[in-house]
Amino acid sequence: MHLRSTPPMRRDVAEVLLNLAREDRAELDATGCRDFADMFMNGLRSAQISGCVDSGGRAVSLFGCCPDTRIDGAGIPWMICTPEFRAHPREAMLLSKQVIDRMRAAFPYLHNLVHAEHATAIRWLRWLGFHVEPDQVGPNGAFRHFWSAHV
Repeated sequence: MHLRSTPPMRRDVAEVLLNLAREDRAELDATGCRDFADMFMNGLRSAQISGCVDSGGRAVSLFGCCPDTRIDGAGIPWMICTPEFRAHPREAMLLSKQVIDRMRAAFPYLHNLVHAEHATAIRWLRWLGFHVEPDQVGPNGAFRHFWSAHV
C-alpha cells in the first residue's frame, strides 16, 4: 500500500497546501478565507478525529472531523488532497472508507458543505454513503450540503 494515515503535523499542512489539487484550491478560494494554513491548523486542533495521508514520506492529504457544537451528536468531516492522493484511487477509496467509518462511530450525524463544482468530491461522498443536496448554499451559493445519519 502506498498510502497510509499518520498523525498530522504542522509541516503537513504547508506541504498539502503547496501541492493542493486544483479542485480543492477552487473550493478553498470559494470560502472567502484568507489564511488557509491557519484555518487547517485550527481545524486539526479542534478535530476529534484527524490525520495526514502519507505517500512515500510526502503529505498528500489532510482530514478531520470536528464536533458540531450546534447539533448534539453531529460531526463536521473535512478533507483536502493533492493530485498524488488521487494517483492511487483504489487505496484512496479504501483508506477513505476506514476514516469515514471511524467518524461515523464517533458521530451519528455527519454533515458539511462541498464545492458545487467539485465533481470528484461529490462522487467520492456519494460512494461513501453521503447524501448530497441538489440546492446550492453557503458563500455566494457556491456549495452543496452533504450529510449522513447513522443511528
